[in-house]
Amino acid sequence: MIITLIGMMGSGKSSAAREIAAELDWDWIDTDELIIERENREIESIFAEEGEKYFRRIEKQIISEIYQIPKDLVVATGGGAVIARENRRIFLARSEVFWLSASVEILLERTAGSDRPLLKVADKKEKLNNLLEERKKYYRIGRKIDTSDLNASEVADRIIRTVNLTRKDG
Repeated sequence: MIITLIGMMGSGKSSAAREIAAELDWDWIDTDELIIERENREIESIFAEEGEKYFRRIEKQIISEIYQIPKDLVVATGGGAVIARENRRIFLARSEVFWLSASVEILLERTAGSDRPLLKVADKKEKLNNLLEERKKYYRIGRKIDTSDLNASEVADRIIRTVNLTRKDG
């Protein structure tokens, strides 16, 4: 089984994926980290040197590869991974999908000081609002969990209970 976490940057996907994997004794993958590893450079550099279109192409390729792996896995996707129809099809066909949501204020707090290329703008709040409005229709493919007032362990617990899995310690 694969559990896929989708949602905006700062919604807690990577932290929750790490927790779920630890609780279930599964592996977990962060698609952004895989892109950094494969490209041997930071996402910020990829965006600056090649552009978002190139980044999304690499992201699609990596997602296609990940979902061929025949094992239990938790996948934390990049915030824009759901934009591509092919990615959404893969997520829905091959995994349990959860949309981690949070208020724009919380997303702002959690992304403060980060080097996220899409937040290299004067008005970060407006940018996050716009991105969320654009992507909301895609995020709806997943079961929604509002992480605004939850820590990673609480998010993991909700997901594990929802898919009715047994923790590694019984």
